[in-house]
Amino acid sequence: SITQNQSYPNPYSPPVGKLSFSYYLSNAADVTVRVYKTTGGIVKVFNVSGKLGYNNFEWDGTQENGDILSNGVYLYQVFAKDASGITGSSKGKIIVLR
Repeated sequence: SITQNQSYPNPYSPPVGKLSFSYYLSNAADVTVRVYKTTGGIVKVFNVSGKLGYNNFEWDGTQENGDILSNGVYLYQVFAKDASGITGSSKGKIIVLR
């Protein structure tokens, strides 16, 4: 399972600093984080390895095309799949104010 999912600072002001994602995994797992516009379009996808316990990674606020995020609300989903195939997910919001 994924618990204690959060992003900070929130609101975030790119390109100043980085946005951190943190979450707790009950098992080591492959993790995919997808950031979406509220209209459903994908802004950025991250594939990272997650360990049992607390995990953290940072993002510089650039989209897949290299542009910096615009002001607005973005949604994200953290999806994890462990070695035995068990999956879990968690969702959150990011507010961008430049």
